[in-house]
Amino acid sequence: MSVKYESNQSNCEKKILNMKIKSLIEIGLMITADAKLKCPVDTGFLRNSINSENDRDKVEIGTNTEYAEAVELGTSKQRRQPYLYPAGV
Repeated sequence: MSVKYESNQSNCEKKILNMKIKSLIEIGLMITADAKLKCPVDTGFLRNSINSENDRDKVEIGTNTEYAEAVELGTSKQRRQPYLYPAGV
C-alpha cells in the first residue's frame, strides 16, 4: 500500500496573499474615509485629494496638495489641524 502526498502549499500561499491584499485595500479605504472626516474644509480640495494606494506589501494614505503638510503640522502663522495622523496614518 502506498500513500500519495500532494502539497497544497502553493494554493494556500495564493489565498493568503489575496486575503492580505484585500485587507490592505479595506484598511486603506477605512483610514482614507476617517481622514476625510477629520480634514478641515475650506474649499474641499484638500479633503477630496486624500486617497490610498496599495501594493502587495503596504498601503499608503496621503494627498498630493502643496499645503497638506502645513495643515497637518501647522506653520508659524497657522495652527496645526491634524487629519491624517489621528485617522491612523
